[in-house]
Amino acid sequence: MGCLLGAYVREHELGRVITEQDFDFDGNAHGPDVSFFGPGKERLTDGDLRVQRFVPDLAIEIVSKCDKFEAMLEKVLRYRRCGTAEVYIFSIETRQVFRYSEEHTAVLNENEEFRPSQIPGFAIRIGDLFGMI
Repeated sequence: MGCLLGAYVREHELGRVITEQDFDFDGNAHGPDVSFFGPGKERLTDGDLRVQRFVPDLAIEIVSKCDKFEAMLEKVLRYRRCGTAEVYIFSIETRQVFRYSEEHTAVLNENEEFRPSQIPGFAIRIGDLFGMI
């Protein structure tokens, strides 16, 4: 998923997509599975730091069998409180996507589209994304 988003973001010069990068969420270091930040935050990136001192604009978490949904939700709510505009949880087991954003919270099924507002113009059927995870 990160490669697909990354290619689109690079092609359209929208910012940067990275995987497994830790960010400082109010004193807690978390590394979303996939993160995106726009061009305004690219200059804040410090390659010498393990934990970046800003939060991404978009974060994606993929729930594994050993993850507890409540713990994942707590993390996602922290991301939002700290300024991440849009957060997605992909549940492989239920084949659902949970979207948390400034506008609203939604549960999406595999026949709907993954269309993050932080990456204008990008859209793909959620079921097709599950095939890549």
